[in-house]
Amino acid sequence: MTNEAGIRGDSRSLPPWGGAAVATAASRLAGVPPSPPTSKGSKGGRQPTGARRGLVVRDILDHAGRLFAEQGFDGTTLQDIADAMGVGRSALYYYFKSKDEILATLVGETSGRALIIVKAVRDRSDLDTEGKLSEMVRSLVLDRAENPGQFRMLDRTESSMPPKLAAEHRDARRQVLAELVELIHEGVASGVFRALDERVAALSILGMCNWVAWWHRPGADQSTHPIADQIAQSAVDVMRHNGPGSARADDPSAVAQRIKQDLDHLQRLLARQ
Repeated sequence: MTNEAGIRGDSRSLPPWGGAAVATAASRLAGVPPSPPTSKGSKGGRQPTGARRGLVVRDILDHAGRLFAEQGFDGTTLQDIADAMGVGRSALYYYFKSKDEILATLVGETSGRALIIVKAVRDRSDLDTEGKLSEMVRSLVLDRAENPGQFRMLDRTESSMPPKLAAEHRDARRQVLAELVELIHEGVASGVFRALDERVAALSILGMCNWVAWWHRPGADQSTHPIADQIAQSAVDVMRHNGPGSARADDPSAVAQRIKQDLDHLQRLLARQ
């Protein structure tokens, strides 16, 4: 699975916190089940290839994610998922042992993908700080726009997650925020970005990215890529010294505001000492 930034989202790239859930899904994609899932009333069929198995796993996850987002985790049964797919419930057990395992795979896949994106962009040596911020935001927006159901599912099911899974999900969110805060800090320290509160700025930027999962409806008149480009540019413009909203040299009040921001930033730095 490769996103628009060329970042490969497989289990080998996952950090230790949540690799298990995604690795479980990846192992299913690679293997062949002892018997294929059959449609209602069918008593057998040809054993699927690894590629076929991967398609079935993806189909289960997509239907389950949509139902979890619409009905909630507690309000969705394995029978609901099987009915949505047009198969018998027993067919699901060739791929997942329980509804909890489906949720764990979805959460690990979705949360892990965001963390892979931000870490991979941070590690790129061909981009400067502005370029990294732009690419990070663009990639996150594309991920939300291309997988809106999964992201809405996270929001709907967070309160229903088992404690261990909920902790892993929160840890992933904290790591994504920390990566973006650190990138902004580097930009402020080098004079590329304005001296704003780094955590507030990071949360605001992530909010722009995340909200796409709710309002964007891709279609012929609303292509995803221009939207991702515009949001990425907006994030850079908000942060850069000479972007829209930054102080003009001939505007005393704006210059005073800029100085105040710099002094506030200096005070935060001193408080960390």
